[in-house]
Amino acid sequence: MILATSMSCCGTGMMGLETLPASCDIPPGRTDRIISGITGRPLAYFTPDPLPELLSRLPQSEHGAISTGDADAAFALVQAAAQRNAGDTDVSQAVRYCEVLTGYRHLNTVADMLGTGGDISPRAACLREEIVFSGGRTASLAEQIFAPAPVLRHLIESLAEGMQALPGSDTNANAILLAATVGFYAVHTHPFLDANGRWSRLQSAYAAKTVGNPLDGMISATMQSSAKNRLSNDIWPVTRQAGFRGYFRFAMEFGCKFSAMISPALVATTKINGVLRNSITSRRSCNTAITQLHSTGSLELSDLRSIAGISMKSALGISQKIREAAGDFTETTSSSIRIHTLHTLIKEAANHCATKQYSDQSE
Repeated sequence: MILATSMSCCGTGMMGLETLPASCDIPPGRTDRIISGITGRPLAYFTPDPLPELLSRLPQSEHGAISTGDADAAFALVQAAAQRNAGDTDVSQAVRYCEVLTGYRHLNTVADMLGTGGDISPRAACLREEIVFSGGRTASLAEQIFAPAPVLRHLIESLAEGMQALPGSDTNANAILLAATVGFYAVHTHPFLDANGRWSRLQSAYAAKTVGNPLDGMISATMQSSAKNRLSNDIWPVTRQAGFRGYFRFAMEFGCKFSAMISPALVATTKINGVLRNSITSRRSCNTAITQLHSTGSLELSDLRSIAGISMKSALGISQKIREAAGDFTETTSSSIRIHTLHTLIKEAANHCATKQYSDQSE
């Protein structure tokens, strides 16, 4: 049920892969050659085009960004989207995704965006003034030099402008591609000395939630996290030169394969959250319990009692209902509710899909 309704790419988007418009072949930014003050050699900086302009190029679909995807299912992906390189979970980042999904974290103003950067890392508390590059020991040898510092404020303002236009826009763009575009823009803005990847993936999740499809936003954030090396080394270098076509193919095909693999886990997550929502009267308390359960993979019944203001008998009743609703995805004891099996399955599926060979992303 969730698979059919939440994944616009599975229902209609794969058909669209054959007819992506010519706008997908427009390079999504410009390369400026600026003379190095140290070596005197020209350095090639890539600066993305304004976000509203990039969003205007998105392919349209009659089953677009505003889908009927189950919002509660999106919580299943907060750990996979917050994976570190070693495969463990950055719990603080998982909490931030939950805050986006519950509406407690907003990312549509410059102040919101800069504040979130500082929340992730002290080195992301303000816009950088230094040159930042990747793929080489020095800037002159680098494969990628990010936007020059003087334009960063303008780029952040463009990101905010694009985000603010989403709720009232008439765009019918696929939410997977919307989130992928926002993620590309944000990470190529690279406004901080640290935490740019984590920050940009939060922007992706927020953009899709803003247009009514939080699940597709979390799928895109998971794709950008689990496939970040492949994106950085293989796909985005082509994207900067030749446009979004190959990147969009990868994003859509990842999304369809991934969602098919995790469909039972999405159903289980909806049921788990449904039990909590039906059992805890305070919306804020319920969201706190959901956030703790999904960001860490467990919820102590003593914490549930404290959060919800209920008796141990009631907490045990909720635990039993969750076990009955979600079956093998949960492990309940006399003291806790655990869903590590669910999140392990999802992370393994994400890592599999990140390395799977799809159609040619260079087209």
